[in-house]
Amino acid sequence: MPPHATVSLMDGLRARFDALRWAADDRIAHRARFVGQATTPAGDDRVEIWLAVVDGRIETARFRAHGGPAVLCAADWLCEYCEGRELAAAPPVPAEIMKALALPRVQMPAALLAVDALDAARQHAMEHQTSRTVSRV
Repeated sequence: MPPHATVSLMDGLRARFDALRWAADDRIAHRARFVGQATTPAGDDRVEIWLAVVDGRIETARFRAHGGPAVLCAADWLCEYCEGRELAAAPPVPAEIMKALALPRVQMPAALLAVDALDAARQHAMEHQTSRTVSRV
């Protein structure tokens, strides 16, 4: 890869890192009822994703993360991606996140961490929806 291409890839990641529009604040945390978490085995990196679901659609997705820029950017991209989509829709695979962010292969754990947190939040929301649809006699 030419040196100028590496610089532009880093600039793209930097631009998303500087914006982080889907980072959670306390206002959002109160509206979002479903939370999923994922950490690395050593506990060095952590991602939490909050979802607000209305009529089976993800209305709001926000994150909090502790980790390097790739972790934060992967969580940010994933929250942007899933807003407005059906809760039951399959999330993107980590390779899709890596391609969208132009992350090198060594950053695969960042994408995996974000997807794991989203999966946990979706599971929490789906369990809640299932428990609400069970009739009680």
